[in-house]
Amino acid sequence: MLGHAQESRLLNGIGASSSVWNVLAQQVVFSPTPIGPLRNFDQWDGYPLARQRIVDFLRAREPRNTVVLTGDIHAAGVGWVPGLTPGNPNTFSDPVASEFVATGISSDGVDEATANLITTLFQSYPHVQYFEAVTRGYTRHEVTSSEWRADLRFVETTLEETSPVFTAVSYVVENGNPV
Repeated sequence: MLGHAQESRLLNGIGASSSVWNVLAQQVVFSPTPIGPLRNFDQWDGYPLARQRIVDFLRAREPRNTVVLTGDIHAAGVGWVPGLTPGNPNTFSDPVASEFVATGISSDGVDEATANLITTLFQSYPHVQYFEAVTRGYTRHEVTSSEWRADLRFVETTLEETSPVFTAVSYVVENGNPV
């Protein structure tokens, strides 16, 4: 996913940071979401060794104040990034970061049967706290020195230029502790 120079710059930047929060804003899901033995090369699941290096770095760092902001899967989700065990990428324990996945506000969704299948799969992962594959919207973040709040907001329809917006759920990360 990242070249050697990019990965070094990322880890050096986080390592030197004295910020209350460190943010990894990127386009694909970082947390593991395995689909059996298949590797999804459109997400970090396709690059387990690269993800492992970043997770190991985050695991060793105190405070654990990293928030991953993700897009690109046409679904909304909230969870935590597990500290993966080398050689066993399906071990979900030891949270090292929080992850918020934003859906597109205007993209077409998937049919209900596919959405139900995907939702069942994602909700089976212990580190996924919330997953929504049908409704479209955006995530609003409010950040203070002690709290990161994410409101998952959805529109009632994508078929009209204007639509009422509602907050489906809200999640809070406090003092750098993952969701």
